Amino acid sequence: MRDIDKYLGKVSEFAIYPEKETGSENELMYLALGVASEAGEIAGKIKKLYRDDVLSKAALLSEIGDVFWYLVMLCNAIDMAPSDALQDNYEKLSKRALNNTIAGEGDHR
Repeated sequence: MRDIDKYLGKVSEFAIYPEKETGSENELMYLALGVASEAGEIAGKIKKLYRDDVLSKAALLSEIGDVFWYLVMLCNAIDMAPSDALQDNYEKLSKRALNNTIAGEGDHR
């Protein structure tokens, strides 16, 4: 699937959790915890690469997909298109590159 907004339209039907599509604090909490949980599974795959020098790219890709699902559902919960998040991130990175502030830390570089 090449369009992240169309992806949201197709996969939102698989969302089964309390307060789905309400934008409630509970929905945001559920989705944010899902992102963290799936990101932890990605970290686990990389840890096994470090420990065992073995990486299943298919398994890693599956976990990356799970993170995307939670992220697009989080966008939906705040009434934003996933492509808006990508555009916002691109603009932020472009500004940092222009200002030579890509490296470093902090939200407002």
